[in-house]
Amino acid sequence: MGPSGPDGPAGAAGARGVAGETGVQGETLVGPTGPAGYAGTAGDRGVAGTTGERGVTGAGAAGAVGRAGETGERGVAGRTGDTGGTTVGPAGAVGDAGEAGERGAVGSTGAEGVAGVVDGWVLYREVRFDHHRQDLQDSENAKLAEVAEYLKANPSLAVGIDASVNPNGNETHNQELVDQRIQAVSQNLMDAGVPAASIRTGAFRNTRAERNGELAIMIRTNR
Repeated sequence: MGPSGPDGPAGAAGARGVAGETGVQGETLVGPTGPAGYAGTAGDRGVAGTTGERGVTGAGAAGAVGRAGETGERGVAGRTGDTGGTTVGPAGAVGDAGEAGERGAVGSTGAEGVAGVVDGWVLYREVRFDHHRQDLQDSENAKLAEVAEYLKANPSLAVGIDASVNPNGNETHNQELVDQRIQAVSQNLMDAGVPAASIRTGAFRNTRAERNGELAIMIRTNR
C-alpha cells in the first residue's frame, strides 16, 4: 500500500448541541492526616560576638568645704519664774494589813532571883535516869550544874534529894537502886561546890506516888 495523502482542510464546525443538566455534587470525605515527618538536626550555634568596652564614667571632683561662720554672742538669760503653790492632796485610804510575820524565837530564860523564905519542901527539879541505871546522863549533869549554881547563890537554902521508893516491883531492889542514884546526885552537887551540910535525903513526897525513873530535887529554907 502507498503512503497516505495530505489531510484536507477541516470542514466548518457544526452547531453546538444543548448543554445537559449539571449533576449533583458528591460527598467530600476528609482523609486522615499523614504521619509527621522526622525533625531535622539543629544547626551549629554561631560564635558569640565580643563584648564592647565600657565607656568612661565622668564623676566630678568634690568641691572644697566652706569656712564655718563665726559664733554669735550668747543672749542674756531670762529671769527664773516664781515657784507655783503646792497643794497637798488628801491622804489615800489605808491599805489592808499584811500577813503577820513568823513569830520570833523565844529568848533565853533570865537568871533566877534570890530565893525568899521557903517554909516546907518544894519540888525544884527532877533528875531522870535510864531504866535500871544509876549513872547520870549528860543532860542531867547540866541540869544539876544549874541547881548547884542556884544553891551557891542562895546559901540560906537546903536541898533535899527525895528517897521515896517506887512501890512497883521488888522493894529491896528498888531501895538499893534509889540509894545509888541519891549517892550519884549528892556527889555531883558536892563536886560543884554545894556544902554537904546543906544536902538532905529522905521521903519528902508522897511515898505512894509512882516513880518512873525520876529523882526529885527539893528545896526549903535551911533550919
